Amino acid sequence: MLEGLQNLIAKLDNPQVLLDGLFSSIDNAQEVIWRMLLFGYTSCFYILFLCRYFCFDQDRHLMWSNIFFKYLFLLVWPMWLYALLIEDYLLVSFSSFIMLYHLYIIITLDYLSYFCFTQRKQKQDHLKKHSSLKIFSSNLLALNPSPQGILSEILQIQPDLIFFQEYSQQWDNLFLKHSEFSRRFPHHVIQIRNDSYGTAIFSKTKLMFTEIFEVNKLPFSTCCVKVKIPGIEGLENSYESREVLIRVFNIHPVTPLDDKLTQVFISQMTTLIQLFKTHREQQIKHNQQVARQLSLLDPKAKSFKTQAGSIPALQGMLITGDFNTSQYNKHIQQLLQEIPYLKCCHNLCGRGYAVTFPNKQLRVPSVRLDHAFLSSDVLQCLRITEGEGQGSLHAPLIFEICATT
Repeated sequence: MLEGLQNLIAKLDNPQVLLDGLFSSIDNAQEVIWRMLLFGYTSCFYILFLCRYFCFDQDRHLMWSNIFFKYLFLLVWPMWLYALLIEDYLLVSFSSFIMLYHLYIIITLDYLSYFCFTQRKQKQDHLKKHSSLKIFSSNLLALNPSPQGILSEILQIQPDLIFFQEYSQQWDNLFLKHSEFSRRFPHHVIQIRNDSYGTAIFSKTKLMFTEIFEVNKLPFSTCCVKVKIPGIEGLENSYESREVLIRVFNIHPVTPLDDKLTQVFISQMTTLIQLFKTHREQQIKHNQQVARQLSLLDPKAKSFKTQAGSIPALQGMLITGDFNTSQYNKHIQQLLQEIPYLKCCHNLCGRGYAVTFPNKQLRVPSVRLDHAFLSSDVLQCLRITEGEGQGSLHAPLIFEICATT
């Protein structure tokens, strides 16, 4: 005790030693507080990670955080680099899991398809893709200030099939009163609304089984179109006379801007996924029956085409539009997981990284809210890109599909 008292008196006699000890304690306290803040910051990403698994997209905040997932989780990277520079390996380890998780989601959903595309394309080289559908899908923006731009883009691209979302009276007046557009696309199914939820499908050829159906009092359009099955090189009596009947859906659910609209969005997507699943299961059963009938025919027989022509067409599905949600969200992943053979056209063409929103109109990070999906057992996407979509918040999708043997 006496020795401790002597040390204290010595420090009082030397103020510099006392101040150095005080500053050292303050520095240590600051370092502890700073590390606590860094660990707290990283913990926020762990909370988001847990929310993606245990309450995936159950409210609008989680939904929007997942829409911008690749940008939001990118914020953990500076933390990891800083921890590496200061050699705080505990913090490096703590943030590494989130960083690796971010990489895993981005690579599997956005970039893995790019590396698989070349091999898949080589396997399709034997198909003679002489019959395909070029499709234009666009959220027009109900009150677009530059409507002539999109009209000119469509006339230049010359698609076979057009899907419109936010189809308002302004757009109806423009398209139906334009002589060249009306001549090129005389067949259509339309539901005009001025609240951003109008829908329309235009086609060069006749549409079958057209319908406007409602989900939560908002309209969606659907119809059927046909595309020929390509022949097989080296086989004279092929399936060239046969066709695939494609059920197409034009989708535009509500934007989850508040809690009420978020619940409407969830209800709409749940209903739509169940509808698509039911249609797809019926199509698969039908296709299995057709396949059994075709297997009994001899492709080398002279009467093959006549016999094959009496067998019903195969059936496929195409779903496209403005989904108001990205590939990182629950309902897009649920769509691909629950509906047999359904594939994303962007992934099939090695462009999972593509973006469509906000089309250079807003200062927010770019994401893909517009999607196209098809039944890959009977259909294939040959190419897909994004157009200009002048004046709209969404870049249009321009893609080409064909039937496969």
